[in-house]
Amino acid sequence: MLLEKDDLLLMFKNLQYTIVELKGLGKAVEISAFDAFDFSSITGANYLLHPVGISMKGRNETFIHRAVFQENSYIYSPGLFGRNELMILKEENSADRLMKLYPSVFSGKKFIIIENISKGASSNIDSAIHKKIEELGYNPSDFLLYKVFKSGQSQESLYEFFSANYFINKGYIVENQTPWFQQNYLYKGERLNGGIPDFSAFKTPIFNDLIKKGVVTSTRGILINKLPVIKNFIEIHEAESDYNPKYELIIGEVKSDKSSTEQANRQMQKYAKVELANKIYSIIPNCPDNGIDLFGELYFEKHKLVIKNSNKSLSVNPSSHKVDSEWINTTIKLNLLGNVPFSVLTEQLETKYSLTNKEIRSYHLVDFALNSSVDEIFQLI
Repeated sequence: MLLEKDDLLLMFKNLQYTIVELKGLGKAVEISAFDAFDFSSITGANYLLHPVGISMKGRNETFIHRAVFQENSYIYSPGLFGRNELMILKEENSADRLMKLYPSVFSGKKFIIIENISKGASSNIDSAIHKKIEELGYNPSDFLLYKVFKSGQSQESLYEFFSANYFINKGYIVENQTPWFQQNYLYKGERLNGGIPDFSAFKTPIFNDLIKKGVVTSTRGILINKLPVIKNFIEIHEAESDYNPKYELIIGEVKSDKSSTEQANRQMQKYAKVELANKIYSIIPNCPDNGIDLFGELYFEKHKLVIKNSNKSLSVNPSSHKVDSEWINTTIKLNLLGNVPFSVLTEQLETKYSLTNKEIRSYHLVDFALNSSVDEIFQLI
């Protein structure tokens, strides 16, 4: 389904975002710094802090494979924390570093400018838009630029954002480009090919620990990309809670048009075979019926997001679910470590593992997250 600027503005309006008219720029989406971070992290939209723009996408990567598919191994992938040429752990996208580099990202009202890009036209328009904003007397750091390609490319992440908005408001932690397995996985005698689900939403008992620190509530979740920088957005505080959700995993396969429904169905059937997800949805804007009773649908009707649940239950392997719950808890704790001052974190690692600074590796970081509680991590922040 090909989108244009006007379609997107209506979608935002139906999600209760304010559409404003800016002199010289036309209509834009008014959005909080809190939500703008999600939009950039999921879609890759650039903050116009500089003429070339800065995105928050991909800054919290920790794992690209789930432990349940890797014989319960935790294979770290640099992103949130980096590694230098000697494989020594280094600061990369911590809350403190991003605040130092891009302080305006974390406060104030933002505006999303939407620009249609004609088929065959250059998409390198960031510097021209940046210049125009300055000439009109606005502050470019208050703006994000989202490009709508009339060729239809790069639209899937937009639907990931709208799905994330829905599930966050239902009390889930959400993630796009979900870690899965990218090669073969042997399960119940069958060799399965991988693929990466475009979207996931989950609940876990550790969610209650986040409520107790004021990070989430029982009815409002969070984008996992925001956990490493949450102290830049909110004041951590103590809160009472006895919320105790069971582990639940929802995954979604996103396509930009119903012409790709058959391909989406093949992927969802692969995901169902490993018996890990409680629910699976197709997320296709113009597909109200994917044709498979086991899977639900998220789609748009008159620019409003609609969700249809399947009335059938997916088969779930309890043993795999337990392993995955432990893995996702570790992922959450790793993300929270992004809020710990890096000097404090390295000091903790040196002490715990009897290391010098030049001996710290990513596996020490993973082990530290595995063996620390959420409360212990917050004490370091």
